Amino acid sequence: MPSDTQSYSATQDILKTILPVLLAILAAILTYRNYLRQRENELVQKRYLDGGLDLLIGTVGETLSVFRHNWCLALSLLKQFRDVGMGFDEKLLTGFLPVDQTGMNIAAAARLRRLVNDNIGWEEIQEAFSFVGRANSFFDHDLAVAIRALSKGERQLSVPKQEAVQKYSEKIEALEQKSHRHYEFLSNLLDLAAVLEKQEFTFKSISQFHLRKDVRVIVEAMRTSRAREGTAEQKDGKECS
Repeated sequence: MPSDTQSYSATQDILKTILPVLLAILAAILTYRNYLRQRENELVQKRYLDGGLDLLIGTVGETLSVFRHNWCLALSLLKQFRDVGMGFDEKLLTGFLPVDQTGMNIAAAARLRRLVNDNIGWEEIQEAFSFVGRANSFFDHDLAVAIRALSKGERQLSVPKQEAVQKYSEKIEALEQKSHRHYEFLSNLLDLAAVLEKQEFTFKSISQFHLRKDVRVIVEAMRTSRAREGTAEQKDGKECS
């Protein structure tokens, strides 16, 4: 019958043999779990960042770039007409860029809605496209058409030239002021993307993304901007009436 000392020594030998194997297995399990977590985070990022927020940021940013280009061109066109009259550069009349109304990515917008659990983002995207479309219509089919007709003698000013220039200038400036809201929305999208980039998410945790305090602050900023614009439009309507 083996002694206690022999049994203890045998146990130690077994542990020395098994323990490294157990540690190796545990390390492999932890490594695999970390891999799965990292892989899931990559899938979340690909779906909601690459295929969601980043697409919307690019689309809204490009749309606003079209507005900025056309706004600057309209301002230059009006200034030239004011300063040189009929001898202005007519190439300016054909330099307005169109906005791609098919550029709205519905899938990306749906992912934004799922992220923030609110329709406000989708509504703001539509508002941005609508705003740039209306601005383009004014630049290309009102301002440019009027100046082209005046330059060719097809139309006569019903008011003094200075007054006409002033009215168009005010409309152009008003559009620039209204564009601020849409640049704020673009900034909101960038802020949401930054939140998504800074932390790892699983498909389970991303479903709670809208409950985060920083996300709620961003969504509330969207609502505040929208409400402020609505109040300003009501005020303008009352003044016009």
